[in-house]
Amino acid sequence: MSDSFYAKKSGLSLEQIQQARAHFAKYDGDGNGLLDRDEVTQLFSTIFGEGANPSRGAKAMAIFVETTFSSYDTDGNGVIDWDEFLVMYARAGLLEAPLANDADLRRAFTAALEPGKETCNAAGLARALRSLGLAPTASELSSAMAKRGTATLDYAAFEALYRGHHFSSPQEHRAALTAAFHRLDTLGSGTIDEATLRSALLSLGGLSNAEIDRILDEAGAKAAQGGRIEYDRLVQLLTSD
Repeated sequence: MSDSFYAKKSGLSLEQIQQARAHFAKYDGDGNGLLDRDEVTQLFSTIFGEGANPSRGAKAMAIFVETTFSSYDTDGNGVIDWDEFLVMYARAGLLEAPLANDADLRRAFTAALEPGKETCNAAGLARALRSLGLAPTASELSSAMAKRGTATLDYAAFEALYRGHHFSSPQEHRAALTAAFHRLDTLGSGTIDEATLRSALLSLGGLSNAEIDRILDEAGAKAAQGGRIEYDRLVQLLTSD
């Protein structure tokens, strides 16, 4: 099938289809037209995992790969073919997002300014980065501000951090959350009991008891499986806009 066919089928541009083909060919090490788990792991690690951030744990990446691989290996044959890969590429965050241009950066920075000032603080930095499609962690924000040695940032400092400091992508954030909840899953069932979940969410900070109640209700933690929640569903709720 032609690239035009796949562009129409997937909703991607021709350029994105070509980008996907290049990645597929690069990581199809044995050239058999299929990607196994090891090859998918190499691809994921390069795009937004350990290759992008050496401190990112291998276990978190392994869990993320397994969860994603299983979701898109629709025929269950243990490998990802081109059609499955294209769906995964479009939906699992593999598309390479270009860095924001100057206009987008200035727009994000302006919206994050402290009232009456030409600078933003750490909270403003977080808002600006999220508006640019990133998902910075508290430690990444703290490290970035410490790197600048100041409690506020002007535009030049903000731009320098955006272009030169690693901040997590939403995909990395989901991988880290999945790994964290996996460690709490003492039964290995893919679920967490309500009490453990509530304690974990409180420890994250920034969530009130009312917000946690809402998350539990939306996730159905009090209904099926004896009050246990599938943490894949929880990760979706915690990382959705």
